[in-house]
Amino acid sequence: MTSPSLLYIATTSTKEQTTSNMIGAILKQVVGDGNIPEDIRKAFEVGKRHLGGVGPQTSELLKMLKAVLAQQPRVVICVDGLDESLPDHHTGLLKALEEIIPELPNVQLFLTARPFILDEIKRYFSDMDTISVTPSKNDVKILLKTKLEEDTEPDAMDDHLSMQIMETIPKKVPDKFLLVSLTIEAILGETTIHLRKEKLKLMTNCRDVGDVYTATLDRIKIQKNGRAMLRLEAFMWISHSERRLRPEEQRQGLGVQPGLENLNNENQPTIRTILSCGLGLITLDSSSATVRLVHFTLQEHILANPTLFHNVFTFDVTQDRDMTWMLTCSEAWIISILIPTLD
Repeated sequence: MTSPSLLYIATTSTKEQTTSNMIGAILKQVVGDGNIPEDIRKAFEVGKRHLGGVGPQTSELLKMLKAVLAQQPRVVICVDGLDESLPDHHTGLLKALEEIIPELPNVQLFLTARPFILDEIKRYFSDMDTISVTPSKNDVKILLKTKLEEDTEPDAMDDHLSMQIMETIPKKVPDKFLLVSLTIEAILGETTIHLRKEKLKLMTNCRDVGDVYTATLDRIKIQKNGRAMLRLEAFMWISHSERRLRPEEQRQGLGVQPGLENLNNENQPTIRTILSCGLGLITLDSSSATVRLVHFTLQEHILANPTLFHNVFTFDVTQDRDMTWMLTCSEAWIISILIPTLD
């Protein structure tokens, strides 16, 4: 039996990841070996001749995708984290997939999503099979053991505290890897055995992911050093951006100094510094080469609590400083677009 071709896309809650872009991402994987059918090549050439190089519309992309999928022996389309995409976009993707599956028996669909979106998926695929996947207590213990083995401050750990962590977290923290990971990261972020014991007590009294985020951000806010301020500014940049930022954009934004008209290259933190300051809450998405928060629920939490950082800054950061950042960076980015760097 021929092994199936696997086509994978991970959805995100960004405006640029539209239905067309997601279908295009699947199509690109199918024709990625260079054997591009002539009709598809012509469609893209026609698109280039439009003003601004407009590509094919969703309906055209779907037609192309069905054509190339029909030529494959077996295909599995995997859509990961469907619930994380914007409602209009994942609805459009589901409609497109609904057209493909009945027409092409050689194509199978595999979706992952949180339970709240299940009813919507069933409207398009009523006879689908579902599997509920949740981490077991043993899975949680394996994760904790791994984190403890990777502890960068081993002198701030003893056998008694390690045992407390292994016993307390699986009992008191809900069986969700995100919550467990944030909890242990917060504990290991402390620098003494005493502080880690206190953090263990605090974090294991959290009731849900919002409480964990609040506890983690509160820990950052009380630190008045430069790294803590950089964390907060990075969180605000990422959570309020209309689209995901590339590493160089994130660096430039954080390097803006109020009162200066131009960007100071020497004041831009490296992406390594930004990630290390994030306490595991900021990550670099390798698939899109952009900076993002570790989970979309963190962005939801920050946006749902607009006063979260008001007592940290001496001015309205969401207006005055953001405006300074945007005006300075927009000028720099416009220049970089008009005058690209020559290699």
